[in-house]
Amino acid sequence: MRTLEDAIVSEIQLLVDNIAKLNEIVADANERNVVQLIDQLRRTETKMSLVYTFFKTAMYSNSQWNTDQQQQQQKDSIEPKDDVQTNRPAFT
Repeated sequence: MRTLEDAIVSEIQLLVDNIAKLNEIVADANERNVVQLIDQLRRTETKMSLVYTFFKTAMYSNSQWNTDQQQQQQKDSIEPKDDVQTNRPAFT
């Protein structure tokens, strides 16, 4: 029975050693790569902000153009046209 316990203890020790190595690798990667990743995220955020601003500007421009078109159509429909033919007698 003692050999089974020794085998289990040995495997657990190997597992602990592997976890410690993995922890060192992750800690090293975090120290080196985090600064670069943060810089990349900041650049991406700046670009997204710029794209968002352009998008909102385009939407506002489109909205203004549509409003102007609707106002022009309403103005055109209200104003009498000179070439309109009616059956009423001419004023003299």
